[in-house]
Amino acid sequence: MPNLINEFYVKVNGFVIPAEKIRKKFAKRLKRLREKNPERNINPSQKEKIGYEVINQLIDRRLLLDFGKDQGLSPSKEEVEAEIMRLRESKENLYDLDHVSDNVYELLSDKLTIRNVIEKNKVSWNDKENEERLKAYYEDHKRNFSRGEAVKVRHIFINYKETDDENETTLLMTQNILGRLLDGEEFSRLAGEFSDCPSRDHGGELGYVLRGVTDKVFEDMVFTLNPGELSDVFETGRGYHIAEVMEYQEDYCPPFDSVKDNLRETLDRLVYRETRERVVSALKETADIEYIEG
Repeated sequence: MPNLINEFYVKVNGFVIPAEKIRKKFAKRLKRLREKNPERNINPSQKEKIGYEVINQLIDRRLLLDFGKDQGLSPSKEEVEAEIMRLRESKENLYDLDHVSDNVYELLSDKLTIRNVIEKNKVSWNDKENEERLKAYYEDHKRNFSRGEAVKVRHIFINYKETDDENETTLLMTQNILGRLLDGEEFSRLAGEFSDCPSRDHGGELGYVLRGVTDKVFEDMVFTLNPGELSDVFETGRGYHIAEVMEYQEDYCPPFDSVKDNLRETLDRLVYRETRERVVSALKETADIEYIEG
């Protein structure tokens, strides 16, 4: 491969990727990197590496497009127009789609062609196999889901009453419930009977509370409690609480079922990328690629 500093263009199976396009793509990548991290100093060897990445991406794209066209995987006019409509209605609108130019239309057509190639060559699994893959990925990457300290909490919440100007009745009612708990009455039963929080339907259980994601007063209180310990009556901005910590975890990892949907999206992206790399690698084995200085 010629030195990136020199002017050169690339031929992929006879299709010319002009030097100007390579330069523009390279400059755009550098600009994005500098915007992302203005303090970063990109040295000559890093620039060269980035340049080669840009060139390979352009080559890969051309190979996929040619293969897609040869395999009859180019989208119809209706499919491109449907994608334009979808982008108009979504947050992915990167173009002025009220005035679709030939260039934008071609870009979207190319995008759909490549997507069709990947979809056609993806390995597919049945529901059981897919579930097993998700669970395996979850177990292998549990550390990525770590959320830090967490306490499993249940509480009884008594909301301020409109007829209680000084909230004295509300406070006395909550203190009475605390007394009954200390006398040994069942927490879940009293939560179901008195709590104004929807968690009353689950015995007052809120699940795991993480630092930094709930009311600060509530957080400070529950993280001072030991498992099995009841709080005193305490007040937040909406009423009075009694809380009990059921369990403490130093490094909480949410259960598989609670992250499964996000995992599926992550795994779909990985499969897409792996399929793309596999298809491109196979195409490069027979491709005629020339780097021509000029």
